Amino acid sequence: QHGYPLALFPEATHRPKHSLLPLSKGIFHIALEANKRFGHERPVYIVPMGLEYGKYFDYRSTVVATYGEAINVTEFVKQHENEVTPARLLAMLREELATRMSKLIAYVPDTEDYDAQWELTKLCTAQKSPMSPSQRLTLNQAAIKRLVEKKESEAPEATAALYADALAFQKERRALGIHPSSTSHKYPLVPAIGNTLVLLCALPYYLFCAITMLPSWVVSTIIVGKLKDKAFSNTARLGVNLALCGLLVIIWGIVALCTLPLVPALLAIALLIPAMAFFYDYNTFARHTLSDWRWAMNKHLRPRLAELLKRCK
Repeated sequence: QHGYPLALFPEATHRPKHSLLPLSKGIFHIALEANKRFGHERPVYIVPMGLEYGKYFDYRSTVVATYGEAINVTEFVKQHENEVTPARLLAMLREELATRMSKLIAYVPDTEDYDAQWELTKLCTAQKSPMSPSQRLTLNQAAIKRLVEKKESEAPEATAALYADALAFQKERRALGIHPSSTSHKYPLVPAIGNTLVLLCALPYYLFCAITMLPSWVVSTIIVGKLKDKAFSNTARLGVNLALCGLLVIIWGIVALCTLPLVPALLAIALLIPAMAFFYDYNTFARHTLSDWRWAMNKHLRPRLAELLKRCK
């Protein structure tokens, strides 16, 4: 009413899935009431937005925020209010927003086939080696669309067999600790060796980061370990790091200025500032490198992947 946008999460809860939960009625009650109050002066809009997370449980992962075409609630009401009941009008708005939001994310239908479809989607997208989160989103959307169309056009037995094989592959892949991105390497030993050399070169700075930022990492790990809802783990890590990392930089900076000549002390302080970010990124890179080694050492999985990808076309 006073010209400020109101941002709400219309699902009203969260879960680590690439789909949508039923949208809460709250946002639509707000929009319809706003339209009653001042819709005659200016239109009320609902702007759909999609949040596509790279990896739900990896700290310092990515998110793509995409805005869709706005719903003109005022026009929507004018078109339908004389045709349907208020309850039906709200339901129609709900359906419209859900449809528009689903186009902004890698939307996998929340059915019994979800796990198999998402596994196949990740494997198909990994082969394209996307360079950015937005490219990954586009490739994921295209892969999901192909899988849905394939399911609709093929015999149920063929689809069931494909999904069963995908789940079996997923189970073994996870047991071995192999990340989907590792499956994209035609010659997996090459990136495994190259990434290992990078890790070795960066190891001295990593040890510096690990030692200086150890208190923050320990506190965040303890707190995360006590969380019942693991979807909040990265929120907890961020909160702890915001609170402690700046303090640790100040403490270690004072120690450096008191014990070292000025130039080395200033260098140490400069190295401290990105220390926590580097620490987590190094750990993620190390896990992916270890995954590359496992993929390179397990030759029996590669023919199975090739067969799965062939059947997804």
